[in-house]
Amino acid sequence: MTRKDAVLLVSRALARYLMCWGFSELTYVPTFLYSLIHHMSQHSVLATADYFTDHDALALALLMFRIVTLVIVAAWLYTCGPTAQGYFWPHDKPDIEDQKAPTAGS
Repeated sequence: MTRKDAVLLVSRALARYLMCWGFSELTYVPTFLYSLIHHMSQHSVLATADYFTDHDALALALLMFRIVTLVIVAAWLYTCGPTAQGYFWPHDKPDIEDQKAPTAGS
């Protein structure tokens, strides 16, 4: 197995894991959206700031940020460009096939 093959295998496996994680996070969007709409409809005229509305808006924004970040990183890892290869196996390390096994006499 060459260095490029090993890095490609690890990179694609991690990309698939991150995509599954992103899709899992996507299932929470309707819950946060429903809660935000509910608290926005219960807004009081006398209250200037509503804790639950602000909390739900922030939670939904952070959830969307997390989903977008997971998808971008997964796409970056799936393409496995030179920067991703350098991340998993720096160029100063030898290839797997270049590493010599110790001999019995040494």
